[in-house]
Amino acid sequence: MESPQPVAFDRVVLQEDITRGQQRVESLVVDTWDGTAWKIVGQRAPSATSASSS
Repeated sequence: MESPQPVAFDRVVLQEDITRGQQRVESLVVDTWDGTAWKIVGQRAPSATSASSS
C-alpha cells in the first residue's frame, strides 16, 4: 500500500479464502518505512496447532 501523504492507522486486517481448501499463509510480517529504514511492527509465525493440523 502506498500513499502520497503519511497515513496513520491502528489496524491491519489480512484475510485468506480458505473455502478453496487448506490454509496457505503460514507466517507474515508487517513493516513500515520510517523515512530511513524499514521497521517490523507486527509478525506472526506458524503456531504449533496450525503446524500439526496440516
